[in-house]
Amino acid sequence: MELVMVVGAVIFYILTALFMKKEQVRKLWLSILILTIVVAFGAIIFLRFGADDFMANAKTMWQLYFLYFAVAVLLAVAIINFWMFRAVIWKVMRGQDVVLEKETKK
Repeated sequence: MELVMVVGAVIFYILTALFMKKEQVRKLWLSILILTIVVAFGAIIFLRFGADDFMANAKTMWQLYFLYFAVAVLLAVAIINFWMFRAVIWKVMRGQDVVLEKETKK
């Protein structure tokens, strides 16, 4: 299942990279990453405080599957974000300065 999600996310990334500008693609995928982090965090909190017991009933199993789905989507989106921002990540890891905007000479 995770492999299918990663492949689907990569195909979606390729399509967005072909039809959108580079900055739009980065904003879209970073927004998707933040949204999936919030959903996964919300699912964990709901499962932690919403479940009275941890017996395998239908409600608990649905919550566990939803949490598994959210974390699998988070994994796929995180891989794509690491790929898009790999140059910035390497600069940070090496201790180099990160320039967010290119300065143009007038």
